[in-house]
Amino acid sequence: MHGPDIQTLNEKFGVSGRVAFREKVPGIVVARIACGGSTADISLYGAHVLSFRPSGGTETIFLSKQSHFEPGKAIRGGIPLCWPWFGPHPSDANQPLHGFLRLVDWNVEAAWSGEKTTEISLVTASNEITRARWPHEFRARLDISVGEGMSLELTTQNTDSAPWVSTGAFHPYFRVGDIAQAEVEGLDGVAYQDRLPGGKEGVQKGAVVIQAETNRIYGSGAPKTIMDRKLGRRIAIEQWGCPSTLVWNPWIERSREMVDFGDEEYLEMLCVESVRSAPDAITIEPGESASFGFSFRSADIEKGA
Repeated sequence: MHGPDIQTLNEKFGVSGRVAFREKVPGIVVARIACGGSTADISLYGAHVLSFRPSGGTETIFLSKQSHFEPGKAIRGGIPLCWPWFGPHPSDANQPLHGFLRLVDWNVEAAWSGEKTTEISLVTASNEITRARWPHEFRARLDISVGEGMSLELTTQNTDSAPWVSTGAFHPYFRVGDIAQAEVEGLDGVAYQDRLPGGKEGVQKGAVVIQAETNRIYGSGAPKTIMDRKLGRRIAIEQWGCPSTLVWNPWIERSREMVDFGDEEYLEMLCVESVRSAPDAITIEPGESASFGFSFRSADIEKGA
């Protein structure tokens, strides 16, 4: 990690019982955020949420047991940030998938606690490494709030002398008990584009169920819910500044191809992503900024529901 060491971070930003910093592996510093029995772990490398456990509940976020934890490589699972592009780079296949924010170090700008939430703000900005991938000046801030649920908002500011265009997303991996007993409600009747090879457009009928490799982007940013029958819980998701939703599960063959993902781990995860993709790309003028975010919280499924 570049910047303050663990002792300095704890002295400057630590809050007793609420905010503490530790080194997960050499070079990877993690902030533990707590409030009212809920806890979250956030890596300063990539501003990457690794865990959220609500008060009295079980882990909500999936993190692969085979994930890399080393600078220069993406963390598999958690909540990756995708920016300044979503998916493959529009013109250069050698650029990293989903941009570079999840591959850079972030600094702590502030941390504070209130009666119902504990919050932390992380910041990063353009430098020699980012300019080699994207020749623009920017500043980014991620605001994270932990309480009964969790919310994240990314604000990006154009500090350049010319406008630039960006897309982006939050790419959360939600933990489920059994993918065969999980479904996504809230997308019924929404048009989608199947992003798998040879995929076509379609319209969702009923809840989204996963029975094969799934990679669909839906034209809706409306609230939605993951119903997890195995764990007896529902995860309610809301998003803003993101007009689309992507539902992804790698299934069997794709899981075997990924070196940082277990062959059977597709059974216990489901990505429901808040997305601003290429058709909704935004232009930011010099000195201006834009924000997008999402929130989630879990609750028990009522008997009979």
